Amino acid sequence: MPDLKLAFTAEELGAEKGLLVKWEKELGDWVRKHEVIAICQTNGRKISLKAPVQGVLQKILVEANAYFDAGTVLGILRTVMGGT
Repeated sequence: MPDLKLAFTAEELGAEKGLLVKWEKELGDWVRKHEVIAICQTNGRKISLKAPVQGVLQKILVEANAYFDAGTVLGILRTVMGGT
């Protein structure tokens, strides 16, 4: 099972920095494709970090209420094959 890095580009954020408001999922939680994993904020607007594929939230690298730079890996998703 490969690991997938979860991050926002500056283009996706619309800024160079963001705030990770809260994690919607906890370590070890199963995540479906397109499910919201975390809520971030930049320039007064909220952005959802969604799972690009299904898997398990393996690592949280940026804690809630912490600022991060665009491109920073926020978490790691362990991907699994099959299902939706």
